[in-house]
Amino acid sequence: MKAILLVSLFYSNISCYSFERYIYNRSKDFADIPVIGVEEKVYGFSAWVWCFGGGVQYARDGNGVGFRSGVIGSYKTGGRGSSIYVSTYENSNLMLNQGNSFIVLNSNSHLPKQDDKRSSKKAFAKFNTNVIFPLGATKSSSGEIIGKWCDSPISVEMSFGVYYGIRFGVNFSEFIDFVFGTVQVDVLDDDV
Repeated sequence: MKAILLVSLFYSNISCYSFERYIYNRSKDFADIPVIGVEEKVYGFSAWVWCFGGGVQYARDGNGVGFRSGVIGSYKTGGRGSSIYVSTYENSNLMLNQGNSFIVLNSNSHLPKQDDKRSSKKAFAKFNTNVIFPLGATKSSSGEIIGKWCDSPISVEMSFGVYYGIRFGVNFSEFIDFVFGTVQVDVLDDDV
């Protein structure tokens, strides 16, 4: 009798919209964990652990497609419409375009090309000097100071390219979101 009751409850839940949505969200959360991308307009090498890292890379105009930071599809590797200023003062003239790294001044950026509920909160930028020390704020094209030195998810990434390139890594923020999502706690607020 218990087996019949469990089977009937299972089959009734399968046909429910909420169960389908649960499976959809868990599969999306699981797919958000790996960082695997094929990119273009990316030159050089960089490696990051959360907001610490850098390299020698020009990727301001880079585009990619794959799985990255909660986005399945196309994304930009740099250029969020602003540049990093080493000081937070508006009159600073030492800039670094997002996506570029030059050993001492490093930045990395991610901007989904499609804006939907899952990707709207998954754009980030990170900046540092000498690999670890945070830089100042970013400045938009209108001159407004925006962003923080790092609003990136907790992830490990490596990128290499000579015009065409690859990016790979693991996004631990998305892993935590997946684990908590199994008990219906949406840590990253990205379920639909």
